[in-house]
Amino acid sequence: MIALAKLPIADRLLVGVILALTLAVAAEAHAVCSILCIHGEAMIDQICAGRG
Repeated sequence: MIALAKLPIADRLLVGVILALTLAVAAEAHAVCSILCIHGEAMIDQICAGRG
């Protein structure tokens, strides 16, 4: 956190945007897998095979 505070404001904003986008993509991927779970275990095994 201290290293982040030493960065210029533009870099701090960039880090914040990257973090927000990363969380949004992760949440979307989780939502898609949760929704597809309704359609059966076989579909989840195929689509989400690489997820731990």
